[in-house]
Amino acid sequence: MSLCLGMAKTAMDRNGVFDKFTGDGILAFFPKFYSGPDHAVWALRAAIDCQNLFRAHFDRFASHFKRLPADTGLGIGIDSGMITISVMNDDIVIVGEPVVYACRFSSAASYGQTLLNQGAFAAAVRRKALSKKFVSKACQIKEGLFLAHCYRGAFPKLRLSVPAWEET
Repeated sequence: MSLCLGMAKTAMDRNGVFDKFTGDGILAFFPKFYSGPDHAVWALRAAIDCQNLFRAHFDRFASHFKRLPADTGLGIGIDSGMITISVMNDDIVIVGEPVVYACRFSSAASYGQTLLNQGAFAAAVRRKALSKKFVSKACQIKEGLFLAHCYRGAFPKLRLSVPAWEET
C-alpha cells in the first residue's frame, strides 16, 4: 500500500474524513458531528499513527537512498474550529481558518513533530491522560511567532468514545 493511501486509511480508521492529498501531505478533518465528542483526540491519534506509518515506510525503503537524511519525518499541524464544506472545480473541499493554521503549523513543525494550535489543544487535554504529554513551543509562521503545543511520546491506552453513527 502506498504511503498516501495508508495515511488516508489511517485517518478514516480513526473516525476522520480524508479530504485530499496535497502534493506534500494529506488533509483530513475530524468534525465533532462525525467523529464524536473525542474528535480532537481521534485527530491526535491519527497524527501519531501517521507519524509511525511514515517512519515504517521510510525505513522499509531506506536501502534505495544513497544518503539517509537524518531530519526526515512528518511535520503535522492540528487546529480546531469552524470550517465550510464547499465545491470547487467539481470537487468537495474544506475551507476555513482551521485549515489554514493546521497547514501553517505543519510547516513550522520539525520532522516527527505534531503541533496543536490552542483550540485543538484545549479539546484534546479534556482527556486528562493527555495533559502531561504536551510541551509548549514557539513557532514561526507567516504572521509571526506563535505558541503551539507539541505532543510527545506514544499515544496512551485510552478508551475513546465512538461516534453515534458507529454504534448502530
